This record gives sequence, structure tokens and C-alpha cells, in this order.
Amino acid sequence: MRAARLALIGLLGLAGCSNSGDDGRGRTILFVSLDSVRADALTFDDPLATPNLTALAESGTVFTSAFSGSSWTLPGHASMFTGMPPSLHGVEYDDIALDPAHTTLPEVLSEAGWFTAGWWTGWFLAGEYGFARGFDQYTNAMTGGAQLEASYAGALERGDTSGAGAALGMRDVASHQDITSPNVLAGFERTVTRIEPERDLFLFVHLFDPHYDYIPPAPFDTQFDPDYTGPLDGRGFFTDPRIFDASKQPPRQIGDRDLDHVRALYQGEIAYTEAQVARMFDVLDQAGRLDDALIVVTSDHGEEFFEHGNRGHRQSLYDEVLHVPLLVRAPGATAAGSRDDTLVGLQDLLPTVVEFAGLEPPTSSVGRSLLPATRSEPLADEPQLGSLLQYDPAQGHLLVDSLRTRERKLIRYLGVGDDRRLHLLTELTFELASDPGEASPRRSLVGNRDDPLWATMEAELGQLRTQYAALGPAPREDRQTRIADLFASELGDLGYSDGADAGASPGLALPWPPGPRPPVAPAREQ
Repeated sequence: MRAARLALIGLLGLAGCSNSGDDGRGRTILFVSLDSVRADALTFDDPLATPNLTALAESGTVFTSAFSGSSWTLPGHASMFTGMPPSLHGVEYDDIALDPAHTTLPEVLSEAGWFTAGWWTGWFLAGEYGFARGFDQYTNAMTGGAQLEASYAGALERGDTSGAGAALGMRDVASHQDITSPNVLAGFERTVTRIEPERDLFLFVHLFDPHYDYIPPAPFDTQFDPDYTGPLDGRGFFTDPRIFDASKQPPRQIGDRDLDHVRALYQGEIAYTEAQVARMFDVLDQAGRLDDALIVVTSDHGEEFFEHGNRGHRQSLYDEVLHVPLLVRAPGATAAGSRDDTLVGLQDLLPTVVEFAGLEPPTSSVGRSLLPATRSEPLADEPQLGSLLQYDPAQGHLLVDSLRTRERKLIRYLGVGDDRRLHLLTELTFELASDPGEASPRRSLVGNRDDPLWATMEAELGQLRTQYAALGPAPREDRQTRIADLFASELGDLGYSDGADAGASPGLALPWPPGPRPPVAPAREQ
């Protein structure tokens, strides 16, 4: 019945709904971020797996070639909030917050009089990173989140770093080993029902449940693999030695049948979470806000299931972690039910939302609005940059960047030399038409600088360096958080560690401030 209701809303929207608020009701924006959902796991066209979002897609536009700029939560969401790729906003280490000079999406809307409310369920969305800016209400929706936040703040005030670290550890364990979407739903309903009908309302929901551990409640735990009788139950995906053991060769220990079951549990988490999103649609419907709402559904990054030898994310820049789902449902859209394969990125979401609100994006944003596609207006492909910073105690800083076009992809592995310049370690080039799984790269140790991909990447990064300088970046001390120092030991257990020891935040050792990296030095003699 809910799916039928959503389809009917789509038909009504085509009949002439607008975002003008002419009926006296305020405008509504619902921005949904489903953590760790890869594009092939949420296609918006499977009524058995995701019936509600599939029905909603009948009145929206699905962007089938949408990409994140990184493979983990913090930089992905920073792109959504700032309209910048990670290589510009620079939020790429655990202890770096959003630049105070970069106006965020909630700030744009709040300054225009919108009531802004957000709920987060994974610690990389904490207010300490700057995501709370511009929100009238920004809520930690993890179970016991308020108490953990108070414990963390109190420990910091006392100078008790071990106590603060313990509080953060408890907070992150709660997100990985708990089901938190109902907490978001409860707060969502309370907020929507108390806001005046004439008030413009922006609602951001971050739903962590699709992230490992994969523990969907019944019946979603068996929906996609009812006949499984093996030993794995989806818990400890990143730490279970039956899945991955770095001391063995090969490290992958899980067999194909068990891996199929783990992926079925992951799919079950997505199905469960989209059912919770549908209940949010019901809340908006009961408040008279659903029909005319702008709805955006996406993810911050994907997930690896050993396609390239890795599990989880924050390991690489292959498409399984960069290609994300994206649905934009705009009221009155003429392209309702369409699928658009234009290359787009998460940095395009801020301009999309502010155009709906009738506002201008901040000058710091470099994305472009996707609303023209919902009006049957063509969009041009834009090459998509990827960026990932890692730290290894033996090798120091390791930087991975990528550039993706429709036909080809370049991935570069870079190191920082004794001269404090970037040097190419390895370059991989993929021909995506014949190798969509990125299985057969052309490799180079010196780089093919005559390749148009290399030239395009350097040109894109050069433009970002110019933009960064023009913005007047804030001093590093204004962007520093204490999270990496407090939380280093727990990070490794949960799959987030970049290898730095406690008390030695890797960000502090970067030879340049957060933001675009310097050009790659000329190739060394081999």
C-alpha cells in the first residue's frame, strides 16, 4: 500500500505540484544518506528488495553514474555539505574538521529562514567535525548517544583524555553493533509534527545501519539467503579472522558461499533501512509535506567484498567504493521516472538543494545543480576525481587519487619523498568499456604523462588549487580536532585506522595544509 501511495504521489506531482508554497504550507527538503551503500546494491528498480524507493523513483530521476570523491564517511559527507570534492575541502583525515570559511548546506538554508534538523548515527558525522553548523537541531541518534556525548564532553573538560577516548570508543561500538534507524525515525517524527506547517523545513538523516556489522532484524536477516546453514551471522565483518586474516596468505579466508551470505545480510540491512525511510515518508505525508517535498537519497561511499582483495572501505578508489546510488525526486518534474547516466558527484548535491530553495550556492561550492535533469534538460559529463590519504608507519604518507571519465579511469599511488614533494609510486589505467570491473589495468611506475587522463587530472587539480587559494583557507589549528589522538586504538579495531600511533596524529605531519595537494614531481630515473 505504501508503494502504491508513493506512485500516486508521483502522478499528482506530474499534474502540477510545485515548490512555491502557494497553499500556505512551507517547503520541505528530505536529504537521506544511507551509509556504505554501493550503487549495484540499490538500483531503485527492484520492487522486491526496495519497494518503497523503487516506487518513489517513478516520480524522480535516478542518476546511474554518481560517484563519491572518496571511499569513507567523513570526506564523502563533507562533499555533500560543502559542494566540494575532497581534494578541495581537505577533510581527509580523522582529526580534520570542515573549514570554517566553507559555508555548508545547512548554513545556506538556515540563513534564508529554513528550520534545519539533522540526525546522525556514525561518529564521523559528529558536530566536532563541523557538521552541526547551520542546524537548529543536530542530534546524535545512536542508542545512548546523548549520555555518551555528555561523558565525552565531561572527560575533555576534566582533561581526562583516556576517559574521553573510552567514551568515543563506546559511541562507535554502539553504531557498529546496534540498529539505530528507529532512533532516527522517532526523533524525525517528533520534529516534523511540532514544526509549524507554514515553516520551510530541511531534514537531513544519516542512517548507519547498512554499514557493517550486518545484523538486519527479521525478516530481513533471511530475505536474501533463506537456505544458509553456515557459521557466519554478519557480526565482526572487519575483525573476524574467518573472513580476513592478515597473518595468512592469501589474507582472505572466507569462501564464496559464506561471502554470498554476508552480502545477502548486507542487502538485508539495506532493505530494512529503506523500510524505515518509507516510514519517514509516512510522517511527512501525515503532515501534508510529502507531495511537494524535494527528496534526495544517496550514499557516502560503497563497500568492498574482495573484488580487489579488500573488504570494507577506506582501502582503495575502485568503483565498488566510489560508485553510489542517487535519486532526486523534485515535485513537478517533467522527467519523472527517468534514469540519467551523466557523470555526477556528491559535490553536486548542495547546488541541487539550494536551487530548489530558490537560493544561490556559496562561492566556495564547485558543484552544479542536477535539477535541470529532472526537467528533461541535458547535463554534460564531468570527470570525477577521487582522493584517499593513508598513513603507514613504515612508508609514511601514502596518497591515492583517481580520475574517472565515462570510458576510462586513472588511479595513482603517490608517496611523499625526502624533498617533501609527491612522487609517483604506481599508476593504473583502465579501459572501462572492455574492463568495467577494473580487473586488467595497464601499469606504470613512471606515469604516462602524455595520456589525456593524466593531463585532465592535473588540470582539474590545478583549478582546485587556484580555487583553494582564492577562498583564503583557515589556519590548520582552526580545523584541528582531538578525535584522532583520543581514538587511535579503537579505530584499528573497527577498520578505520591509518596506522598512526596514539598521540601522533598523521594529519599533523602532512607537509601541506588540508586542501589540494601539490603537483606530482617529475618521474625519477628508473
